[in-house]
Amino acid sequence: MIFILKRYLWTILFSLVMGLQTYMAAYGFDMKCTKCSTSVKISQDQEIHLEKQGTQGPIVIFDSGLGFGISSWDRVIPAVSKFSQTITYDRIGVGASSHPKESESLYLASDAVARLRLTLQKLGVPAPYILVGHSLGGLFLQYYARNFPAEVSAVVLVDSATPNEPRVNSPFKPTNPTPQAFKDGYSKSLDLITHSPPFPNVPLIVLTADTHAEKWPHEKQWLTLQTEIAHSSKMGSQIIAKGSGHFIQEDQPQVVIDAIRSLIPEKKVKQ
Repeated sequence: MIFILKRYLWTILFSLVMGLQTYMAAYGFDMKCTKCSTSVKISQDQEIHLEKQGTQGPIVIFDSGLGFGISSWDRVIPAVSKFSQTITYDRIGVGASSHPKESESLYLASDAVARLRLTLQKLGVPAPYILVGHSLGGLFLQYYARNFPAEVSAVVLVDSATPNEPRVNSPFKPTNPTPQAFKDGYSKSLDLITHSPPFPNVPLIVLTADTHAEKWPHEKQWLTLQTEIAHSSKMGSQIIAKGSGHFIQEDQPQVVIDAIRSLIPEKKVKQ
């Protein structure tokens, strides 16, 4: 009887393992791969494209600015993937992900985070994560950290948008023409984050550019807003990327790399 029971349990275990392998193979994604990419279907008509690099260390999720995707982190990922497992992705409406009709949902923090979390769940990628977000992506990840703190171990914001910016005539919104859907979604996102729970007690590094444009009159105000973000966490700090423009990950990638590395215990970092 005991032999039969053991054999039965081993059969169940084998089936579960084979089922998981089949599931991961279907997505073409394996957490042990050095570099791989896939698209994950998150709804009947939406797929998210993502790439994973690295085989060791904590999982680092990257979220890009408005209209940008995986490629905006090209100067950072090769180095960071040597001491962590990196995941970059194209949000819905960007790059190789699905491009549905313009809607407020594309720019709403709650919806963007829900899609990201569903993608990670479908892939079986375990939390907690280090979150790294640039510009609009940083705004979305602030919502993530505030509302799902158990899934977050640390956050790096790269010249991120902030919920503290002026609601009327803000000089920090994109100057190029943007759809009304963006304006509506962005405005509601600011309010959503403002009324979210406090930032969790996790390390937060705010990277701030100081050279957005020649003689830009709002540089000092931007610095103040960025400092306020850093103060939202008891473990927050701010680093000024001197001479860098808005895309710090392109102008000074080492600043971003070093910030992420500083969040990982030395014993977990293999050179």
